[in-house]
Formats: sequence, C-alpha cells, structure tokens
Amino acid sequence: RELPAFDDVQDTLSDLAGRGCRLYAFSNGSAEAVETLLSAAGIRERFLGVVSCDDIRSFKPNPAVYAHFLRKSQASGSEAWLISGNPFDVIGAISAGMRGAWVRRSADAVFDPWGIEPTVTVTSLGELADAIAA
Repeated sequence: RELPAFDDVQDTLSDLAGRGCRLYAFSNGSAEAVETLLSAAGIRERFLGVVSCDDIRSFKPNPAVYAHFLRKSQASGSEAWLISGNPFDVIGAISAGMRGAWVRRSADAVFDPWGIEPTVTVTSLGELADAIAA
C-alpha cells in the first residue's frame, strides 16, 4: 500500500508535463491499488489517469493490454512512450507499436536478449525528457 517514489520522479513528471506530455500510470495491478500507491507517494496529481490491465483480465506483455492502454489514453502507438525499469514491459510496448524507454538504474541490470532493443535507455528519470525529445 506504500511504495516511495525515487527522488527524481517529482521533477521529471513536472518536466514532462511542462513539455506537453500526457501522463498515465499503466499497470498490471488493479486501478485501486495503483491509485493508493501513487497517492501515498505524493504523485497521483501528476497523472491524467490510471490504466489497469485488470480491466481486460490479462497482463503485460500481452499485446492486447497495450492496445487497451492506447484506447484508454486516446494515444497512437507511434506517439506513445512506455517508461519502465522492467525489460519485459518495454519489449511488450515496442512489439505493440509503441516506443519504450528502459530506466536502467543499476549498471548490473541486463536487458532481456530477445532481439528487441529499447527506443532509448536512461540511467535515471532525470535524463528522460531530453532523451525522448531527441
């Protein structure tokens, strides 16, 4: 019910919103659980909404959940970015036609070897806005 945000989250979300990005939380968890976590971390107001895979009774990286996200967020795949520290999530998003940024917070982390690379890799969220704008 509580999971603190990394130190770089608040500033990065503000920066992205200031650049016109429409921000959504997208999770395999229930919408209620995600709402609770975001609120406890003090970042819920930064997101336009929460999209839960629970709505369609499936999980990432099923392509149907990314299509569900695009419908709910009213975004197109080529314009939408999925940002995650989980390689499987980035691979799923890219396979579904989205762009994916992998947040590699540890130099020891290895991206899964499936022949699909992230659109961009960053070591912190502080690098994200500039990386996706490029």
